Amino acid sequence: MIEQKYIVGDSNPSMYGILDGCCKGMHWSCRENDLVLDVLYSYCVGGCGVVGIIPDGKEKEAKKFFESVFEALRNENINEFEFSAEEEHLSKQILSIFSEKEVYSEQEYSFRRNRECVSEIAIQDYGFIEVDQVFLEEIDSYENSEMLTVRIDESWYSTEDFLKYSKAIVAVNEKRIVGVIFGSARFKNVIDIDIEVLEEHRNKGIAKRLTTYFVNACIKKDCITQWDCVESNMASRKVAEGCGFSLFKKRPFYWFSI
Repeated sequence: MIEQKYIVGDSNPSMYGILDGCCKGMHWSCRENDLVLDVLYSYCVGGCGVVGIIPDGKEKEAKKFFESVFEALRNENINEFEFSAEEEHLSKQILSIFSEKEVYSEQEYSFRRNRECVSEIAIQDYGFIEVDQVFLEEIDSYENSEMLTVRIDESWYSTEDFLKYSKAIVAVNEKRIVGVIFGSARFKNVIDIDIEVLEEHRNKGIAKRLTTYFVNACIKKDCITQWDCVESNMASRKVAEGCGFSLFKKRPFYWFSI
């Protein structure tokens, strides 16, 4: 469970879900006197969240801790440290510690919706299925099933946990999965969205329809849906805004070679 040595909100379910032990990911922790740091790596997101406190005078100890994290990431064939922190002050401290690095950054936008979406007409030639135990038992009969199964394996400790804490909707075309919207993390009652539609099936309204079904399914579980995307992914942001999601947070994330 989360150790209350710093402020914990619900604005980053991908990070806090791992920290709380609900979601799958890599977790490194440092507790040395007043130095308190947690680094969380989400397989589905493909980046790290950092939370904690670096007191003045503890920069060398913090750098040593981060370098041990970098070694572990390299052992996983991850050669860049992509991170964001809930507190901008903490990000600036990390960047100062690694001032010799060439750092890149981009803004990340976070949207939420806590109301049902209006249902739309069906999209011809596509079916939309809410994933349940029965569907998972029959998933091998669908082509491209790894579009869903890999996500479950990366984000949740078991299919039972996925079904208990999360949701997914798939778009199918003739027994082939061509789109998926997936709850990749959960903290408290907030579920993080991961969405993908195969390129040859885009611009047909599938992403919007998937989102409508997903939001409504989550509302029935008394859950809020969160949509995160970077500023360069205008297509993702357009879908979120088109489905009535409201921007509630904007922050930078950073990356540098390790």
